[in-house]
Amino acid sequence: MADGARRTFVTWWHVWCLALIIGYAVRTIPGVGPDHAVAWLDGGWQIAISLSCALLCYLRARAARTLRIWIWAVGALCAESAAKIYFFCFASFGFRSGVSPVDILIFVMFAQLIVAFALFGIHQRRHMDNSADLDGLLVGCGLITVLSALGGPWIDRVLTNDDTVNAVMIGYVAVQAAVFVEVSIIMAMRRWRFSPECSLMVLGLACGVVWMLLAAVVSGAHSGDPLDDILELRTLLIALLPGWSQVRAQPTDARRLVIGMPLLTSAVAVAVLTIGAFHPITGFAIWSAAITVLVALARLAISYSQIDAAAQLRILAETDELTGLPNRRGFYAQGAELAARSGTALLLIDLDKFKVVNDTMGHASGDDLLRVIGRRLDDLAGPQLLARLGGDEFAVVLPASAVPECTRQILDEIERPAVLDGVPVRIGASIGVAYNPDHGSDIPQLLRVADEALYRAKDRGGVVAYAAPDSLSPPSGPIAPVAGPREAVEADALTVTYRPVVAVGDHRVVSAQALVHWKHPTRGALCLSDLLPLVGTDPLIDALTTSALRTVLSTAADLHRRATPLPISMDISSSAGGSRATGRIRAMRFLRGLPPDRSPVHDDLDAALTARLLRELRELGGCIDIDDIGPDFSALARLERLPVTAVQIDRALLGDADDPDHVGPAESIIDAAHHLGLTVIVDGVESHAIVDTLAAIGCDMIAGPLIAEPMTADELFEWVARNVDRPAPVQPT
Repeated sequence: MADGARRTFVTWWHVWCLALIIGYAVRTIPGVGPDHAVAWLDGGWQIAISLSCALLCYLRARAARTLRIWIWAVGALCAESAAKIYFFCFASFGFRSGVSPVDILIFVMFAQLIVAFALFGIHQRRHMDNSADLDGLLVGCGLITVLSALGGPWIDRVLTNDDTVNAVMIGYVAVQAAVFVEVSIIMAMRRWRFSPECSLMVLGLACGVVWMLLAAVVSGAHSGDPLDDILELRTLLIALLPGWSQVRAQPTDARRLVIGMPLLTSAVAVAVLTIGAFHPITGFAIWSAAITVLVALARLAISYSQIDAAAQLRILAETDELTGLPNRRGFYAQGAELAARSGTALLLIDLDKFKVVNDTMGHASGDDLLRVIGRRLDDLAGPQLLARLGGDEFAVVLPASAVPECTRQILDEIERPAVLDGVPVRIGASIGVAYNPDHGSDIPQLLRVADEALYRAKDRGGVVAYAAPDSLSPPSGPIAPVAGPREAVEADALTVTYRPVVAVGDHRVVSAQALVHWKHPTRGALCLSDLLPLVGTDPLIDALTTSALRTVLSTAADLHRRATPLPISMDISSSAGGSRATGRIRAMRFLRGLPPDRSPVHDDLDAALTARLLRELRELGGCIDIDDIGPDFSALARLERLPVTAVQIDRALLGDADDPDHVGPAESIIDAAHHLGLTVIVDGVESHAIVDTLAAIGCDMIAGPLIAEPMTADELFEWVARNVDRPAPVQPT
C-alpha cells in the first residue's frame, strides 16, 4: 500500500472508531436508542469498538515507528476484546464465584498496559528529568489514598464472604493502582508538564475513576448501561496513545509544582490517617495512606542527601583542586562582601619564572610547587581571603593597613627555596595592589586595576607595584613616552641592526646576524639578552620575539627580491613559546615569499633549552646556531643529541691572539665542534692577528668590528650588493 493510501486509510479508520463510540453512546441513552436489553447488540457493538481501537493503535504505532513500545497497548486492547467475547458468548451477567476467564483476560489487559507505560517511561527518561521517580510514586500513592477513601462504599459493596471473589476484586484495584502510580511517575519525570500522551493517560485514568465512583452510587448497572460509555471512551484514549512527536520538556519554572505536589499528597495521607483514627475508613485507604507516609519519609531522606550533595558540589565548584584554596568562582563568591568594605586592599600575585620550572622539571613538579606556595600563603595571618585564580596567579583580600607587612611576608615565603624531587628551586613573584575605595568597590574593578599594577611591576623587573590614583579614569593628554618592554612592543620601538658574517678563508659574505636593541630611557641601548630579564613573563617574551622576527624576515625577503639572498640569524630565547615561535616563523616566512633556508636562528644553550623546540625550528629548513658556547665541554657533548648546525664562541676564549700557541680553549672547542660536524663562528673579531690565528686553528666564519660595524637594513642592502661576488673588505686595525 502506498504511503498516501495508507495515510488515507488511517484517517478514515479514526473516523470509523469515533463513529462506533458515538453510535454506542446514542444507543445507550435511555428513551433514545432501541431497547437496551438486547444483549447481543450491546456485546457485538462493544467487541467491535475494542477490535477497531486495537487496529487503530497498531496503525498509529507503526506509522510513528514506536511499535516496540505500544505493541503492548495493542495486546491490552486485544485482551479486552477477548474478555468481552467470552463474557457475552459464554458467561452470565454478574459476578460468579471463583476466577473466570474474563477476570484473567482483564488482568492480562492491565498487565500489558503496565508494560507499555513502563517502556514509555523508560523512553521518556532519556529526554526528561529522571530524578523525580520517587516524587511520582509519592503523588500516585497519595491520590490512591484519596480515591480509596472516596470509593470506600463501592469497595465495601463488592466485597463478599467469598475469599476468591475478594481476592479478584482486590486484584482489580491493585492493577489499576499500579497504572495510576506509573502515570504519576511519568508526569513527575516531566516535572508535571502535560504532553499529549500524558494527557491521554490522565484522561483514561479519570474515566476509570469516574466509572468506579458512579458504579458505587448507581444500583442496577448492567450491560448497555450509559456507564459503559465511559469504559469505551477509555478504550479509544488507549488507542490514541501512539503517534505523538517526542517533545522535550521546556525548561520553564515548575518548582512550585515539583515541590507542592509531593507535599500536598503527603499532607492528604496524614489527614486520612488522622481521620481514620476517629471515623471508620476502608482498610485499603488506611494501608495506602500508610504507604504514602513511608514513601514521603524516604523522599525526605533522599532530599537531605541531595541537599548535602549539592552543598558538596558547590564547595567543589568553588575550590581549586590542586591547592585546596578558593578558585576564581569561589573568590568572587566569598570576596564580594569583603571587597565592598572601605579600607580593603586586593593583591594580585603572579609567580615569576614558574613556566621554566614546568618546562624543565615537568608539570608534576610545577603542581607540587603550586601546592607548596599555596600552603605557605595560607599559613600567613594577614590575608582575610586567599584564592588561586588559575595558573600561577593568586589573589589576596586584606585590610589596607596590613598591605606593607603582608606583601613582605608573601615575597619572603615565595622566594624561600622549595625542594622539588630533591632539588631546591627558587622563584620570585610580582604583586599588583589596588585599594577600596580609591580604585573600586567590587571584585571585578579591583582585579582589573590590580592587574594593571601587576604588569607595571613586571615591567620594572618584579616585586610590588601600587595602582595609580587615577587608574579608574581614562587617560587624558598626550601619550606618555614608552616606559617598559611591553610599551616598546606596542609602540614598535625595538631597533634591529645587522652585522655581516664572512668565511675565514676568502672573506666572502656567508650570512648576517640580526641584533635587537631597545633604547631604555635611563640605561641606554639594551640588547635582547639584557632585555629579557626585564620582561619576566612568557607572553611578553613571545611578543618581543614576534616583533623582532617580523622585522628580520622582512629584511631577508627584501634581500631575496634584490637577487642577493642572504641568510639572516637572530636570537630566539628557549622560553619564547616553543611551537608558537616555529609557527610564527613559518607563517611570516610564507607571507614574505622566503624559501625554507633563509631564516636561520641561534639560541642560548641554557638549562631551559629543549630539544623539541630545536627540532621544530630545524624542520623549517633553516640552520640553528648555538650562541655563547663557553669552555664547558659538557655543553658540546649535549649538542650531539640536538639538531644544531653551528656554534658561536666569543672572542674572549681566544686568550692571547698574538701568540698562536696560547689561544686558550678555543682550539679544543673548535676541534670538538668539527668532530660533531658543526660549523664554528667566532664573534667580536677586531684585528688581523685574530683572523690569522683563527685560520690557523680551523675556524670557519667570523664576525665583528673588523668586518663591519652593525648597520641598518638599508645599509646592509648596499653592503651586500657591493660585496656579494667578491671578498668583503676589512676595516683597518
